[in-house]
Amino acid sequence: MGYRTLLALVVLASAAPAIAQEDSSAKTTVRVLVPGGMVGPFSEIVPKFETAHLSIRVQWEPNNMVIITEKLLAGTAQADVFLSLGDVESDRLRRADLLLPSTYKDIAPNSLALLAPVGNPADIHSLQDLAQPGVRAIGVPDPKLNSAGAHAVEALRRAGVWKSVEPKIVYVKYVAETQQMVRENRLQAAIVYYPCTVEVREPGKPPQPPHGEEVVARISPELFEPFSCGGAVLKQAGPKAEAETLLAFLAGPEAAPIWRKWQFGPSP
Repeated sequence: MGYRTLLALVVLASAAPAIAQEDSSAKTTVRVLVPGGMVGPFSEIVPKFETAHLSIRVQWEPNNMVIITEKLLAGTAQADVFLSLGDVESDRLRRADLLLPSTYKDIAPNSLALLAPVGNPADIHSLQDLAQPGVRAIGVPDPKLNSAGAHAVEALRRAGVWKSVEPKIVYVKYVAETQQMVRENRLQAAIVYYPCTVEVREPGKPPQPPHGEEVVARISPELFEPFSCGGAVLKQAGPKAEAETLLAFLAGPEAAPIWRKWQFGPSP
């Protein structure tokens, strides 16, 4: 091998790490706050997105939906994309003028589940059964903070049982806390987001069956206004174009089967 050829190879080899570093640093980072109920599907979708968009890196952090919303409202969280499990959460940020309205996208339909402790001791199979004397406490996520709670109240009204069940309602701040109260038999029933019944907290794991609770019914879509998980670019965002690209992918055809796998979709 000639001296010039060897020298050229050495120069190329020494330059390779710098080139790789330059390529890595050239990526634009999009920061996302991900609600717990969306961790499973989001962790599956992100690798597909990053493969399709090599210039964008997604940096994401999971947390409780209400906590995410309250941190953004208080100005104690930084992100480029806000993801929501429903309309109530998004509307809170819209009213605070924190979102870019033109960027909002419905990502996947959401729905409601009626839960009972394992064994269904109160023999509940429908919203009408909640009026039974044996049902003393019904968990509902706070309607002012959670779409699950707002649409649960709507469903109970449309089902014609609201007057009978209103004195039994126990309003709970977090959906996860509502589910835990069912597991501990502190509630005879609860209404939560349907996808939350299979959610996982560790990225990469498949949907998990309910633990310590039973889904006794998927609430009819005729009993509440349709609502979806969605997302928007935050006004505080840096890379707004890249953030919109991510939202479009989340709402697009490549992501749709993954959302369905995790039980996001219209009630049957």
